[in-house]
Amino acid sequence: LTRSDYAIIKIAGTTPNANGIRSKMRVDHPALVPIDFAKRVVSNARAARNNCPFPSHEWLWSRISKLARDEYKVTLQAKYCRELFESLHKRSTLNPAIAAFIMGDKTKLNATGHLPLIYDPSLRPAEREQFIRDYHESGIVTLLTIPNLVSRTLGAQEPLSPR
Repeated sequence: LTRSDYAIIKIAGTTPNANGIRSKMRVDHPALVPIDFAKRVVSNARAARNNCPFPSHEWLWSRISKLARDEYKVTLQAKYCRELFESLHKRSTLNPAIAAFIMGDKTKLNATGHLPLIYDPSLRPAEREQFIRDYHESGIVTLLTIPNLVSRTLGAQEPLSPR
């Protein structure tokens, strides 16, 4: 957690991580987590003596889903989250290859072009910084904020799911 803007988290896809978890897409990809949130998560995990930041992720997902359903009349599903990101990235200036890479979508990444893995230690720092700068300056971060998503959903009186 040495950056001042984002923590780069590797989402295991090709082989399970230390807790036996891997992504459904079966491809390694990054998650760019706002640094303040990442620090809170790491701090809480260390305080609880966990090597996994969310050891009860399935229980947490069910609680978040219940809250979304009860309070906002929204059905959350992981595929909808990916599809939401995909639809929002089209309203930003985010390079489609970067969006595909962040989603871990191997098919779309192959169609849009190759990107080096940003957490690869052999990657030059300038390339990593450019990747993150492109992500941040694209407008996708603003589109993904909770207030924007809630106002978009409640203002339209429709569930937060792709069309």
